Amino acid sequence: MKIMLKRILIVDDNTEHLDVLKDALSYFNFLIETRCDGKELLSVVENFKPDLLLLDYILPGDNGVDLCQKIKNNAQTNDIPVILMSGYLGVLEQFTCCNGFLYKPLDLNVLLEKIDDLIGDKVTV
Repeated sequence: MKIMLKRILIVDDNTEHLDVLKDALSYFNFLIETRCDGKELLSVVENFKPDLLLLDYILPGDNGVDLCQKIKNNAQTNDIPVILMSGYLGVLEQFTCCNGFLYKPLDLNVLLEKIDDLIGDKVTV
């Protein structure tokens, strides 16, 4: 039986934040893909087929909420859990398109708990 790594797509315009998240989550055996903006996000999601999407709230072009709504309104991607991230406290609670939200700086233990809650028993085929 082949065990598939859980796939996480991280979208954040802060490349240092992307690198830290990629390194930390790769250590826990997640397969990570990163993007600095939401350009062609649906295409990236359809090709990479992530089990989870970590999406920054403020991005060049469309913001994280707009991108989350596009993901959730697409029949091929609407079952992918989305976690919105922001450095602005109190901003994310109002949005219902996502499956969760976290505030920066991220606490790795809290992030791992949220990931486990959302995709802990989900298998990528």
